[in-house]
Amino acid sequence: MRRGRFFLLVMLGALVCSVSIASAECTISFLHQLGNDHLGSGVFSEDRDVAVDSKGNVWVADTGHSRVQEFNSSGEFVTKFGVSGALALAIDSEGNIWTVDSKKVYEYKQTGELIRSFGTEGEGNGQFEFVQDIAVDPSGNVWVVEKSQAEIGEGFGKNRVQEFNSKGEYLNQFGKEGTGNGEFKSPEGIAIDSEGNILVADTGNNRYQEFNSAREFVRKVGTKGSENGQFKEPKGIAVDSEGKVWVVDSGNSRVERFSAKGSYLSQFGTKGDENGQFTSPRGVAVSGSNVWVADTGSDRVQEFNFSGEFVRKFGLSVSGPGFLLQPRDVAIDSKGNAWVADTGHSRVQEFNSSGEFVTQFNVADAPKAIDLDSEGNVWVVSETKVRKYKANGELILSFGSAGQGNGQFWEASGIAVDSSGNVWVVDSVEEFTGFSKTRVQKFNSKGEYLSQFGKQGTENGQFKLPQAITVDSEGNILVADTGNNRYQEFNSASEFVRKIGTKGSENGQFVEPKGIAVDSESKVWVTDTGNNRIERFSAKGGYLNKFGSKGDENGQFTSPRGIAVSGSNIWVADTGNNRVQELSCL
Repeated sequence: MRRGRFFLLVMLGALVCSVSIASAECTISFLHQLGNDHLGSGVFSEDRDVAVDSKGNVWVADTGHSRVQEFNSSGEFVTKFGVSGALALAIDSEGNIWTVDSKKVYEYKQTGELIRSFGTEGEGNGQFEFVQDIAVDPSGNVWVVEKSQAEIGEGFGKNRVQEFNSKGEYLNQFGKEGTGNGEFKSPEGIAIDSEGNILVADTGNNRYQEFNSAREFVRKVGTKGSENGQFKEPKGIAVDSEGKVWVVDSGNSRVERFSAKGSYLSQFGTKGDENGQFTSPRGVAVSGSNVWVADTGSDRVQEFNFSGEFVRKFGLSVSGPGFLLQPRDVAIDSKGNAWVADTGHSRVQEFNSSGEFVTQFNVADAPKAIDLDSEGNVWVVSETKVRKYKANGELILSFGSAGQGNGQFWEASGIAVDSSGNVWVVDSVEEFTGFSKTRVQKFNSKGEYLSQFGKQGTENGQFKLPQAITVDSEGNILVADTGNNRYQEFNSASEFVRKIGTKGSENGQFVEPKGIAVDSESKVWVTDTGNNRIERFSAKGGYLNKFGSKGDENGQFTSPRGIAVSGSNIWVADTGNNRVQELSCL
């Protein structure tokens, strides 16, 4: 990372706070946080189920965030609360919320207060191994569908439905592994109609089955395929007030509707992320004349009328624009726009100087680091490849391959472009691999190999798992020598100048430093990742000050990585908290 670069996570809005820490030469003050909040209201991560209460409010099992969120009939956020399990949900006649994890059932008030829980791990009566869905009948009895994990082997779960009373007391069960009537293969959905009939999405058998209130088999509907009335892994099922059955045909990315007796009526949906399209949909709910679908793969809920016409959608996806997943680096262009290596999403995102999303493009491999040259081209490094893109995402150049030869990489982790356009890449190798090419390589702007320095070790000019690199305005090279708990400086001729730091938590010590930057006064800022803090040093390595501690409050960090300094401001990639904090040094 070179001077003037910072690591940015973009957020809707900014929060200003007065946290400050006095230091030897300046006072560090928290300014604001950047980046969409992954845990924000209305944000989903793998929402798997949906239900509608008597007021018409929509409740969503936000599975990836282990919580339930409520929205009004217009799709506006109302409230949320954390739950112990959010694989599926149901609402009883009193408005209480029932949720499940794989081995337990929970009942909550709408305020989030836990009323009861029941279930233990096992295959006995009232026990669970792999719960998939839950339903509450008009009498208040609770029905739970489970599946076995056949790929694990015998004795791991049962394909069955268990019934409990409203107090969680076991009543009875039905179903077993198989393809016959009343038998199941990995069932994942259940619904109860107004007469107490039970409908089960028999996912592995590509059908649904209906049973009467006495648990007696009534009918089976569907076969494997993509034609009308066929299924590919149906995972969600609901019944409307007229007895019509709505099935989420997950593998075909659609919803199919059937008569009360199982005759095919209609369908809607195709694969995609546009309105009316789905990606791995799961749960479904019906109320009045509308249908809600948990579009799990797109982290949203879509609402339709009974004709299959799109009404609205709600929910923000953690993979949408402005959301970053484990971003590891960022660079700033001449306009002040930020380009982020969105590592977890294998893409690059651009944001303007106000933190607003501008554009994005996908890259072939998960980007580990990023930099910009003087012409505004975007350089991205993955483990074994360097790629150069235009700002519009057009690939200009790529070079590198897996290996130890000149111009090859084993696990490249950092990149910097100097003022002459030369490209510096730091390559990090785990000791157990048996490879010794832990080094820094230099290339010209055409990707042609020029030189290298460094090797595995603990001596001057040697490295252990180096993670970041920066080049200052005079061409000096600074490397975060992570495994040796220090940073090293080299002159423009790649000659060793100095090393700073030892392992520890005292002033001037490090535990796995993973980010480094140089400011306009040549002061060095180091992300001391293992100690969850930032340390500042003079141009010659004299310790100046530090700030930060472990946590998620303002001015605290969890596994921070990238850092940049511009003027009197510092940006820290608070990676473990999925955010960037901006602070000032005055």
